[in-house]
Amino acid sequence: NPSITLVNNISLNNESHSKEITEDELVMVTATFEDKPARLLIDTCSNINVITSEFLAKLKNYKKVGFCSSRIRQAAVDCDPNKNLLVQLPLTIDHLTISLTFRVIENSDTFYDLLIGL
Repeated sequence: NPSITLVNNISLNNESHSKEITEDELVMVTATFEDKPARLLIDTCSNINVITSEFLAKLKNYKKVGFCSSRIRQAAVDCDPNKNLLVQLPLTIDHLTISLTFRVIENSDTFYDLLIGL
């Protein structure tokens, strides 16, 4: 029988009860941006896209579009509120290229380079 695991649970009191997870429990794909290999996490519970500052530093073809401030719970890890740079990056899948907006995070402990929320 398939089971459902709630990874990020926020109570009515706004308390976070995150579950520790491992890389093999997530939807990870290998992607390429500007001929640079990237670890791409597909997050079906996220409403934002995230890129690490470390990976962004390897790229040239992006556009700075602004800043935002909010708390981000990334891949089951709570993060403190801070100001994030927003950038637009072209994403190509097969013959389709779209432009997505990403929040730039400084966390070097992530096991992905980019996270796309669906």
